[in-house]
Amino acid sequence: MNFGIWGKTVIVSRTRTLRLVAAVVLALGVSQAAMSTAQAAIVNAPDKTASFNGQVNAVAYLGGVVYVGGNFTAAIQNGTSIARNHVAAIDETTGNVLPWNPNASGDVNALAVTPGAVYLGGAFGRVGGAVHTNIASVSPGGTGTVNAGFTASATSGNVKALTVSGSAVYAGGTFQLANGQSKRYLAAFNGQTGALLTAFNAVPNNTVRALYAANNMIYVGGEFSTMDGFWRGRYLAAVNPTNGTVPTTYQSPIGYRVMGLAVTSTTIYAAADGSGGHLVAAQLNGALRWIVTADGGFQAVTVLGSTIYAGGHMTNVCNSARTGDHGACLDGSVVRQKLLAVDTNGNLLPWAPQANSNLGAFSMSSDPATGRIAVGGQFTKFNFSKISQPYFAQFG
Repeated sequence: MNFGIWGKTVIVSRTRTLRLVAAVVLALGVSQAAMSTAQAAIVNAPDKTASFNGQVNAVAYLGGVVYVGGNFTAAIQNGTSIARNHVAAIDETTGNVLPWNPNASGDVNALAVTPGAVYLGGAFGRVGGAVHTNIASVSPGGTGTVNAGFTASATSGNVKALTVSGSAVYAGGTFQLANGQSKRYLAAFNGQTGALLTAFNAVPNNTVRALYAANNMIYVGGEFSTMDGFWRGRYLAAVNPTNGTVPTTYQSPIGYRVMGLAVTSTTIYAAADGSGGHLVAAQLNGALRWIVTADGGFQAVTVLGSTIYAGGHMTNVCNSARTGDHGACLDGSVVRQKLLAVDTNGNLLPWAPQANSNLGAFSMSSDPATGRIAVGGQFTKFNFSKISQPYFAQFG
């Protein structure tokens, strides 16, 4: 389960107003045209919140809190360093670090949040001082007490993605063993005990990097070229949450690595690589709706109302689907450094925080109750390096 310009004119650096620019980018290479009248409501400048001293790999909202995972060892609040090893929680309204502190011994790559538990996935051996190998369950409140009864493990590799559906938690990554049993890249566990759910037998042939539970399905993205042996499940698959089978009516629209997913009741949104990067919208059966292309890979996506927010390591969004060597836009482009927004038809919107860094944004989450989005990644500054906000940012 996954709980991640100016939509109005905003003064940049508090002193001057930038001209808004945008382009329409459609699946089959439509030329640049007039911007959609739909506007993103979120402003360019990030909220003033705590930041971190290292890369943020995962963000997730629950109940007014944004949970954060990565390779950091401290949160930075008003210039003060607060020890937080690889996982932390921030009050969504105040932007302050909360006492929640599970203390993971290694990188946290993925989070899945429920009212009863926050699941951590990554490359760690201990959480809260207790042995938990690459996957753990902790309390969402208080100081983040580890749920000792959850004994799942994922070994011979690590966890890169998590999602929750009903009473089950699903993990994807590079691992080869789950609870000591052969289970490559994708596994399901009982959310209370961590027992392996052996009936779930989805079989990707390579790394899983994204998971999303919706519509009584588990959507899976990654580097696999087949799912359950079927080419129609390549890179992006929908699987049955009980047995892991790919529906016979499903056909993947993608031929390149998928890094992030967001799914609504009607549409799958995939943040993907390819030549440059591709933000793909597909119907629930996999039928392609549209593609937005960029000169760098998409790595994260979230939906808030009728706006799709996406991030990655792009510098420009292309005016058409045509890209050349290393993703170069062949028909012109619009500057969007690491983050962008489009409407439900794939039309580029004015939101443009213009983040720095080589690798950009790794994770995004949204809170429909407050109209905010959270972003984690490698960035440290926004507005062409005028605003400092290292590794984590919230926009509202």
